Amino acid sequence: MKSHKVTHPVIMILVSFFALGTISSSIAAVQHERLQFRNSFQTPEEVVKYYCARDASGFVWSGLLEVERRAFTLWQELPAQDSFYIAKAYEIAPAKTRANEALVEVRYDILGIGDAHGTIMPAPSAERRVTFRLVKNEGVWKISQPEAAAISPVILASKFGHPGTP
Repeated sequence: MKSHKVTHPVIMILVSFFALGTISSSIAAVQHERLQFRNSFQTPEEVVKYYCARDASGFVWSGLLEVERRAFTLWQELPAQDSFYIAKAYEIAPAKTRANEALVEVRYDILGIGDAHGTIMPAPSAERRVTFRLVKNEGVWKISQPEAAAISPVILASKFGHPGTP
């Protein structure tokens, strides 16, 4: 007889686990670049790839960490912008390297401009290109330009369910 009283809580627990599994599997579908405290990248492209992946998930717009700023850039301050570009995709070109300097261009397919209030406005152009200048500092590639005040965050629409993406 006691088994009938236990059945209801057991069913509720199983339903809860099923729901959590469904939620966690849908969350797992959206991958975010993991935070790295040290810059162990060997090429300028790898540094830009890391930066763009963190940016694509909103980590630059919502607050790049001081530890990341020191590890991956030569910026004296953290980026602070009120709005961000929303991109469908981005592509990182191979670096153009000369001695201890490199230029890496990133091309973004822009869908719009967003802000913290959820407002989405049309972008002035469907494409945006940003050229990152990197300098080898103490044997490590770091972003020197664009400066923190001039960089505009670019978040991938797929990271937050923007209607313009599949």
